[in-house]
Parts: sequence; structure tokens; C-alpha cells
Amino acid sequence: MFTLLYNKYNAPGHCLIDMYYPEHIIHDIVLIQDKTTKDKAKAREACLMTLNQSFEYSSTSDSCIAIITDASVPQLNTKYQAVTAWHIWHSDHYFEDFRSGGLAISDNAEMNAISRALKALSETLDSISDINKIHIYSDFMHTLHSVLDPSIHSVQLYMLEALGILSPWMEEKTCHKISLHYVPDCEDYMFEPHHLYKN
Repeated sequence: MFTLLYNKYNAPGHCLIDMYYPEHIIHDIVLIQDKTTKDKAKAREACLMTLNQSFEYSSTSDSCIAIITDASVPQLNTKYQAVTAWHIWHSDHYFEDFRSGGLAISDNAEMNAISRALKALSETLDSISDINKIHIYSDFMHTLHSVLDPSIHSVQLYMLEALGILSPWMEEKTCHKISLHYVPDCEDYMFEPHHLYKN
């Protein structure tokens, strides 16, 4: 008989969201919902300014990490594979990597990128204990909403791998925080770090 492994991160009261939201888990996920074109442009400009300020600080601070992820998923009638990529900035230095992902939908590929970025971070640095805040920038809103969701879903395996890194880190110190940033993907909304990485 097949037996599912016990998922401690999904036990009531033990989810990161249950224990740390909203003091230690910050969702910077803002929809541009203004009615007029002028109001939308102003809202995008204000949101872009906030993103750039956040990235400038998180990518150069010794106590922060900035992770930018992106996924490319081709149409089914092509011979190409999905690709997941990540870029990690710390103290004004960065490293990057990518993986081919076979067949995948966009949300799953993006979640794979986030999980692999966190794993690469834990393997590259001697310790992440001295990192007080991890900033994650992504243009997939659904992925950001489910990035800490340990329940059963299509990319639960990737999320459990990420939680295996984030959960012990969050428990170490009260100053440890995660900030999730949504980067709208459109021509007139140019978040430079994400745009450069996509190209």
C-alpha cells in the first residue's frame, strides 16, 4: 500500500503563514485597478518606484537577499522545453543559473525557479542565519500567493523543498522576514532588473 509522507508544514498552526503573517511575511502584491488610463499610469509609476527602491536596498545590503525569478514556457506544438531561471543578489554581488524543465505550465515553472533559487542560496552561502530578509520578485501573481502554501497542489514538492530551507531560517530569529514582490509584465512598466534578466 502506498503511504503519503507526513507533511509537518501543513499541520494546523504550523504553516508559516499561520505563524508569521503579517509581521514576518510581507506581500507586496498590488493590482493596477484604476479606471482611467491616466490613473493607471500614475499607479504603475508609484508601484514601479516602490519596486526599484526595494530592489536597490535588498540587492546591496549585507543583511538582505534579492531573488529575481522567471520562467519561459513554449507552446505545445514546438520542440522546446520550459526553462526556469533565477538571479540572486547579495551585498551588490550576484549569481545566476537556469534549468530546462521539460513540459510544464507557467505557474509550475515559476515555482520551480523560486524553489531552486532558495536551494542554490543555501548551498552557496556558508550560512543564511545572518540574512534578515529575503526579497523574492516574480511576475507570476498566482505563484507568489501560493509560494508558502504546503497543501496539496501541482507544485507541492517544490514548495516543500523551499519550506525545508525557509522554515528553520524563520524559526532562528525574530528579525527574519520574507517579502514577496509582484512585478507586472507589460511594455510600459519597466522594472529594470527583471527586464534585463528576461533578456
